[in-house]
Amino acid sequence: MNGAVALLIALAVILPAACFGTAFFMERAEEREEERNKRVRLVNEAIQRDIEAKRRKQNTMREMRDVARNYRRP
Repeated sequence: MNGAVALLIALAVILPAACFGTAFFMERAEEREEERNKRVRLVNEAIQRDIEAKRRKQNTMREMRDVARNYRRP
């Protein structure tokens, strides 16, 4: 009888702790995933800005070349 009571008391203490620990780790995993997604989004935005800047530079160089070409023509 004492073994059964001790087992019930142990379960009453361990079960909530295990559930809380699991919930805590799941919440932390979700936070890490959100942080990772935020970093990925920032990197993608930086890459996109870099691509746009290179495109603008190429367009500017092309326009300057066209102006120089037109200037040389009689």
